[in-house]
Amino acid sequence: MAKPQVVVAPVLMSKLSVNAPEFYPSGYSSSYTESYEDGCEDYPTLSEYVQDFLNHLTEQPGSFETEIEQFAETLNGCVTTDDALQELVELIYQQ
Repeated sequence: MAKPQVVVAPVLMSKLSVNAPEFYPSGYSSSYTESYEDGCEDYPTLSEYVQDFLNHLTEQPGSFETEIEQFAETLNGCVTTDDALQELVELIYQQ
């Protein structure tokens, strides 16, 4: 009877660190927040502004943490009626 052989995987030391700066792929542009700071005033409708932001998040989901606060502040200034709030909820729900 043959003895079972034990395979030992080599131990690799990683140079990764939790303190490393955030990685951005080449071609990444963080200009979304800068170009939309004026908010919904640049858009004819709230719907177009929200849809543009949601499309941006679909393309660059990693930007959510950095851009959601500005988006929320902008919406707080734009959504001033119950109808606008209902429209916003429906848009986000549909997505």
